[in-house]
Amino acid sequence: GDPDPGDPEEPDPDEPEDGPSLSISFSKDVVLVEDAYESSPGVTHGRRSTETLLRIELSGNRYGGMLSLSSQNLGKLENASGGSVQLDSVTYLAPEASYLREYVCKGVSASGEEGDVVVAGSFAENLPGGTAAGGLASATVVHVKVKAQDTAPQNDRWQRHEYGVCERVVLQHAPQTAGVTWRVAGGGSVADGNQNNPYKLLICPSVGGSVSAIATSGGAELAIPLTIVEPSGISAEVSGLEYGGCLENEAGKIGMLLDLTLLPMTVRFCGIQVREVPTQQGAHTGYFNVFIWSNCWYHSEAMGAGVWSASDEDNCYTQDRASLQEVCPQPWSNGVLSWVIPSAWKPPADFAPAQAERTFFTCNQTFTMTPAGTVSVNKHGHEVSRMTNGVVVLDGVQLQ
Repeated sequence: GDPDPGDPEEPDPDEPEDGPSLSISFSKDVVLVEDAYESSPGVTHGRRSTETLLRIELSGNRYGGMLSLSSQNLGKLENASGGSVQLDSVTYLAPEASYLREYVCKGVSASGEEGDVVVAGSFAENLPGGTAAGGLASATVVHVKVKAQDTAPQNDRWQRHEYGVCERVVLQHAPQTAGVTWRVAGGGSVADGNQNNPYKLLICPSVGGSVSAIATSGGAELAIPLTIVEPSGISAEVSGLEYGGCLENEAGKIGMLLDLTLLPMTVRFCGIQVREVPTQQGAHTGYFNVFIWSNCWYHSEAMGAGVWSASDEDNCYTQDRASLQEVCPQPWSNGVLSWVIPSAWKPPADFAPAQAERTFFTCNQTFTMTPAGTVSVNKHGHEVSRMTNGVVVLDGVQLQ
């Protein structure tokens, strides 16, 4: 009798038989992912990843059959919406039916070894003695990380994305066997690490702004944006006082020691050099407007200006002395001696190429005299005073 329409069509021995073809591929065999991170206490940022297109296609299906798909470590990828990548494990196809699935995939977690994310498939024809087809594709999820070489004084998060000028940043990836190339766009340079750090180092530029650390592997490229910060201010803490050497009913001999620190403290300026720029003649009125004070009218090298000091790991770069070290002769009267003092910074001594200094902060240092012989010294928001009876006042608090 006539053949059942539901039965597969018998092959024609006179026609060439191509058979079914199963294609499984990743558009890029590497996915680069930067994991979620905390840039400062309480400030979190989501995961950043490149994409790859997983494509599964069956062609040449003349007689129908069964398509089977399997995977290994597919949980290291997610779909474009952040969910799991769900494959059709078994699909029965009618004769001449087509099959095409595409999945946009992003990285979730790093591969343990290269090519450990695997998708495999097979198609068996619904025909006695029919042909079979198979396909396989693999990919690697590479975890990249931008990490501070050292924590900042007031930010202990290693994966902060804000750095000080000339700061060093570690560029890492896993698995380490994956071939990853790093470069920087917008300023700075990439250098080799050392035996204690086999990864690459990003040397931040000496100018503030935006840069990108760019990782490339297997045709995938991931740009990680970073912000570079220049010194923007100075914080001063009183670490000592100078008030000895005056007898009862004498004036003068008063000052303070100030520990100076570069701001902001949320980045690290270790090695940055800072100095007070020697200035022109300051304002001098009343008591200080006489020749015996002329050696104090200029904030010169002799007065301690112009000396470069390198900042340490806490961004502290010097202990400044703000002091009137002379005994002030009578008669006393109202008077002010004041300088406008700019501060400048430049990159560390070993930074190449050498850079010109840049003024970034200005403060006033002021000596004040009263008719009663009270002498005050004011600098960086702190003031110390000494009266002729020996009473010393610091920032409004009497100390003795």
